[in-house]
Amino acid sequence: MKQSPRRSRRRKLRDRGASVAEFGPVLVIFVLIIIIPLLNLLAFATGYACVSSTCQSCAADAANSTTFEEALVNVKKRARALVESSLGQFARVKPVGGYQDCGVDVYIATTKLSDPNSGHFYGPNTGLPANVTADAATYIYEYTVRSSFAVGPLMDLSAVPLVGALPLIGKPVTLSNQANRAAEHTDALNGNSGSAQ
Repeated sequence: MKQSPRRSRRRKLRDRGASVAEFGPVLVIFVLIIIIPLLNLLAFATGYACVSSTCQSCAADAANSTTFEEALVNVKKRARALVESSLGQFARVKPVGGYQDCGVDVYIATTKLSDPNSGHFYGPNTGLPANVTADAATYIYEYTVRSSFAVGPLMDLSAVPLVGALPLIGKPVTLSNQANRAAEHTDALNGNSGSAQ
């Protein structure tokens, strides 16, 4: 039995209408499952690159400083610049602890030239103790910079049940990094005890 042309046209329109009606829920699911996490992952990758680069730059700034106090000031400026930069704001970077809450701590590592396995670690943010004199002929001095920053999700879904507690989707992820650089000026590594925080 052959259908009339009018009936087949109605059936085609009804099928087309059903596919349009299904498009809305599929689009919502696509956005929630694919697009938002992908954007959050992009922001996380940006944040990781910024935090890693800042840690390396802080170590270089500390190593080139003439005094330990100057190293602390330079490191704090560099860390604050990350948080205030457009990339830092895009990745929602926030400092976690550190010297004066800048997200970065500065240490001094000493290694004896005659015994590479012997070493001391001084810090955070204190420099060499007053009873220790820098001796570049006997020791290698390095600035060790440890950074800790929280990178938040670009699109915060913390209010959504089930996914709100997931890191990078509903809550920030803490990134820690470490960088070392040899101290260029070893004659002024003794820190002022009042500057440590």
